[in-house]
Amino acid sequence: PAAVDHAVALRGNARRRAGGLDAASYASWYAALIDLSLRLSGLGWRNALCETAFVARGGEGGPADGDLDALAVRWPAWHARLANFLMEDPLRETREALTRSYAGIDPPQAQRELFVGETRPPRGES
Repeated sequence: PAAVDHAVALRGNARRRAGGLDAASYASWYAALIDLSLRLSGLGWRNALCETAFVARGGEGGPADGDLDALAVRWPAWHARLANFLMEDPLRETREALTRSYAGIDPPQAQRELFVGETRPPRGES
């Protein structure tokens, strides 16, 4: 229902029409992107998920203190909209298929390419 900060592509024209990120109202990119995507939606643009793309990250961003309260004031229907999206779970089948595929992949060997020419394995490996 809204953009999050790990992988977002915006049309430049849409971003300009919406006024860009509101960094003055939010302390995190996470909340600023949610706000921007809701403003874009109000202008007739839509959020689209590319379910065949995968973005590898060590972790997700999150809201700073006070950001969710600021979003709730500006967008009073936002929490209900998000809750409905999560309860309907339109991506469940895709997410479960990805989880099954991921579970079948062996983990990579720990950075072997960094130790080319080593005569013994790096510490902690045998």
